[in-house]
Amino acid sequence: MLDFIKWIWAPRIGTKVAEIAHSSLKIVKGASTPIPNEKHVVLLELWATTCPPCIHSIPHLTQLQRQYPEIRVIGVTRESDEDNVRRFVEQQGDRMDYTVAIDQGNAVTALVRDSAAIGIPHCAVIDKDGFLAWAGHPLSPGLQKGIEDALGNQSYYA
Repeated sequence: MLDFIKWIWAPRIGTKVAEIAHSSLKIVKGASTPIPNEKHVVLLELWATTCPPCIHSIPHLTQLQRQYPEIRVIGVTRESDEDNVRRFVEQQGDRMDYTVAIDQGNAVTALVRDSAAIGIPHCAVIDKDGFLAWAGHPLSPGLQKGIEDALGNQSYYA
């Protein structure tokens, strides 16, 4: 039974990611970028200001953005209090050195489903062709390989 549950909740690697409309994401820090993006691999992280594991992963995501300038790291929260999110991001300063956005609707709903997100923090790596290349916890050792596979157009498609 456990294997069946793991199969049901497994990330749908190789799934074409639905476009996330610019108007659905309120940019708090950084620049708006198309998701998916034909010029850049996108690492989209789901997070919240009240989530200690999310806060713990912020420096790692900043390090990945600096290590891989050809990717776009975007932290997306579904929190409704924009002022609170802005204050949090400003307090983080350079520690949170990547694009941050608020999902103002259900823009990331399909991605959450396809990447098997069951909690936060959760990352999805989307390649330049718009396919889900990797999904999981941002501190997972597999994230870096997922980024490198997406950058190198490795065969990870289902």
